Amino acid sequence: MVDGTASRLRGIALLGSISDAELRTLEQRCRWRRFGAGQQIVDRESEDRSVFFVVHGRVRVVDYSPGGREVIYAVLGPGSHFGELAAIDGRGRSASVLAIEDCVLAGITPADPDSLPRRFPAPPPAPLRHPAGLTRPSAHT
Repeated sequence: MVDGTASRLRGIALLGSISDAELRTLEQRCRWRRFGAGQQIVDRESEDRSVFFVVHGRVRVVDYSPGGREVIYAVLGPGSHFGELAAIDGRGRSASVLAIEDCVLAGITPADPDSLPRRFPAPPPAPLRHPAGLTRPSAHT
């Protein structure tokens, strides 16, 4: 997965401050997945707590109105990440994520204590998780 000098995760904005060695370790711990255009990556309210890094391709983060109309929250491309709310507050997913085009994603789970470099802090204690809820749609609070 690593060519010896650069990591496929180097372009991920969230990981910009970590060393090459830490990035290579993280890359080895990630679960690498490919998704085809139109394929669902994350289902809203899924119990999965993984954080995903978009290495190649584009995804759209969506929810659906009570009438079934799709509401697009974001379109994310290479260098982006998603899934951090569920990883931080431990609640179900707040939106679904679909591949717009063929994608390569790297996923890590907060359940694996070795999945993140030691430089990253542990998940915040319960009282500090509340602010994550402020960014969730009101139907999920």
